[in-house]
Amino acid sequence: MFLVLSNLMSLPNYKEVKRYYDLGGRILTMGTDSHNSSSVGQYIDETISMYQNIVFKM
Repeated sequence: MFLVLSNLMSLPNYKEVKRYYDLGGRILTMGTDSHNSSSVGQYIDETISMYQNIVFKM
């Protein structure tokens, strides 16, 4: 079971990811969606911090 995260400003939200973890999900993949090079990786650090609070190892 795995879950793909786009970035902090999109789905899935914290509650959905927490539920995924509670149901046994342990693998997350992360990526960014950008329309210009200056915003590649935007919010990725915040997203990692948020999901580490659920106990995911990143």
